[in-house]
Amino acid sequence: MDTRDKVKTLSQSDDLLAHGRWTIVIGYFDPLTVEHATCLHQLVSPETKLMAVIAIENDDLLPAMARAALVASLRDVDAVVADEAEWRLWVTGHADSLTGHQVIDRREEDRLLRSQFERHVLRRQAMPVAPSA
Repeated sequence: MDTRDKVKTLSQSDDLLAHGRWTIVIGYFDPLTVEHATCLHQLVSPETKLMAVIAIENDDLLPAMARAALVASLRDVDAVVADEAEWRLWVTGHADSLTGHQVIDRREEDRLLRSQFERHVLRRQAMPVAPSA
């Protein structure tokens, strides 16, 4: 299966949400880390399916579609929507469509993860390189 098939448009997600119960996780996933995979795995249940919504900021490290493809590659994720800005507009007009679904907003946690990742990379870049033998 090509996991990129899990990446859906808003109209496709509308159809998905009409069938079954979903846990919807909004996050940046920028970069996708083991913490993200662990968090998503912990949300899996036999009664619900899992959808990730890719949030967008001005200074993203990776494009939204690249992050969507990476998140879609996780076994636990059933669907990914790659445009959080449009998703917010969609929710405004379709709030009743979310009844029965759980929505989890991880954007603040993801900002912290990204900040930690950036600090780690900068520290590594500042380390002196040992001479090769």
